[in-house]
Amino acid sequence: MDIYEPPADPFDTLSSYRSAYVGRTAPVRPSMKPDDGAHLSAEPLDGVTTTRAAYVRHTLPDVEPKQKHMWLPNPAGLDDLTNYRKEYTRKGQGRVFRIIVYF
Repeated sequence: MDIYEPPADPFDTLSSYRSAYVGRTAPVRPSMKPDDGAHLSAEPLDGVTTTRAAYVRHTLPDVEPKQKHMWLPNPAGLDDLTNYRKEYTRKGQGRVFRIIVYF
C-alpha cells in the first residue's frame, strides 16, 4: 500500500496559467474626448434668442361668452326596477310568524 508523501521541494507559487500566459502591452491610445475648455465668443450677448427672433405674436379674436342653458328636468319617468328587485324574492313569503310572549 502506497503512503502519501508531500513533495520535498518548496511551492514556487507559479500556476500553469501563469507559466503559459504571455502578457502583451499595447500602446496607450489618445483620448477621443474633446477638450473641456470653454469656447468664448468675442461679441457680447444682445439678449436675442432664436425663439424670440422667430416668434410672431398674433392677435386673438374677441370671444363672446357662451350662453348658459337653463336646466330642464327629464320628462321621462324613472324606471327604478333593477335586476336585484326584479329577480329577488323574499324567503318565507306567505308564512305566518307567531311570536309567543310568556308572562
